[in-house]
Amino acid sequence: MFTNMVKRLSVGFLWLVLLTAAPTAWASSDKKPSNQEAELVRQLDQNLKLETLQIPGAPLGSLNERGVFSAPANRSRPNGERIAIEFFRFSRLPSADEATPPIVILRGGPGYPGLGGAIDDPAFYNRSVRRFTQLSDIIIVGQRGFGSSGDTPCPLKSEVSFQEVDEEEERQARNRKAAVACRALYSKQGRDMSGYNIAEMADDVAEIATA
Repeated sequence: MFTNMVKRLSVGFLWLVLLTAAPTAWASSDKKPSNQEAELVRQLDQNLKLETLQIPGAPLGSLNERGVFSAPANRSRPNGERIAIEFFRFSRLPSADEATPPIVILRGGPGYPGLGGAIDDPAFYNRSVRRFTQLSDIIIVGQRGFGSSGDTPCPLKSEVSFQEVDEEEERQARNRKAAVACRALYSKQGRDMSGYNIAEMADDVAEIATA
């Protein structure tokens, strides 16, 4: 938790991004990768762990996976602390157009716990996945700093009185104060908080797609 994220993110924050870049493991391409691209994929693949999941309600033969990607806490310090970024991949249905790029959902926000046991709910696939797999593969990525992707809760945020609920200016000031205090708390514990920002989250998605 830190100041920039408090300014930009809200509870239940959800991004839906349709990737149009070609160099992903899920989009078919006849282009032969360059030596530099191949080396990048090899390096990223070393930071990737996948396990196959049995998802209630998913069609027989569909490939559904949970992945953990080890990303630098700050990419300007590649030899520093690393963060485990959790993601899920659900394969497209046979009726989907293979030329459609994968759909990536970046989920998170203050208090977001990650998918966790939700995937074991028989209604989960039909409610949250099928409408996407009718179009393409779907990859759900957990934002760094929330839930199963390196949770950083902020216990220093104070409760508010009824009179303060609708005072936006005071609410923002209170959130900023709590974010600064929590960032200092995690930094004191040895956590590298410098990479918990929007740019690093975008790089997480790009590297997971490439790997």
